[in-house]
Amino acid sequence: MTISQHATVNPVFRYRDCSAAIAWLIRVYGFEQHELHQAPDGTVVHAELRFGDAGIGLSAAGPAAADNPWSMVRSGIYVSLAEVDAVHDRARAAGAEIAQPIRDTNYGSREFSARDPGGHLWSFGTYGMTAKGAAPSLFVTLLYDDGRTSIDWLTRAFGFEKILEVPGANGAIDHAELRLGDGILMASSTPASTGHWAPSGSARASTRRIPTRTSRARRPRERQSSRRRTTPHTVRARTTRAIPKGFYGRSVLIDPRRK
Repeated sequence: MTISQHATVNPVFRYRDCSAAIAWLIRVYGFEQHELHQAPDGTVVHAELRFGDAGIGLSAAGPAAADNPWSMVRSGIYVSLAEVDAVHDRARAAGAEIAQPIRDTNYGSREFSARDPGGHLWSFGTYGMTAKGAAPSLFVTLLYDDGRTSIDWLTRAFGFEKILEVPGANGAIDHAELRLGDGILMASSTPASTGHWAPSGSARASTRRIPTRTSRARRPRERQSSRRRTTPHTVRARTTRAIPKGFYGRSVLIDPRRK
């Protein structure tokens, strides 16, 4: 399977109060509102914020619906690319859990959704969420219990190519980078005992420096409820724009359960 150069890996978040979350992200991190679609009652159906050329998707968290896997999670990954059918066929052949069959949407995108071995929800579609031709500058980092097996699965099922691996202790993976077209994904299986996680007692989303070799900030995995999965992940931004002090070169946890 050959992926065209323009493919982007975008984080998607669902907030209880999406309007307040949008205002917070703009005020605190310097995001800019690019798209906003609301229901008649003001509920945010879909919004996009940009940080330079990079984009994130947002929507309001509502009741779980059996026919919409996104209603059962608070965060996930949206990959924008042209070869949606090829990725779908590859994922299905690899035994991926297809959470939503491939289809043409009423907003002009062709897409499908699937879950990876870590329970993260992915959608692949033709809808573009970032500036066309933009170099990757905002990176999703996913945490897996078994990083090596999960990374192998991502290459086999979705067509990612591993371009970097930093081994950790006892077979863990401190840091890995994977490429799909020109889209970049980061992954890790470093255990909490090494100090790479950042437990937070605060009610605010956390951005903090960890006294270890890396500066990624993550929250411990929480017990999954029967109604909703929680798969927190980090977002790393790389930019030369003027941004709040302390943001450059560090990961930022945007935790949808906090809003």
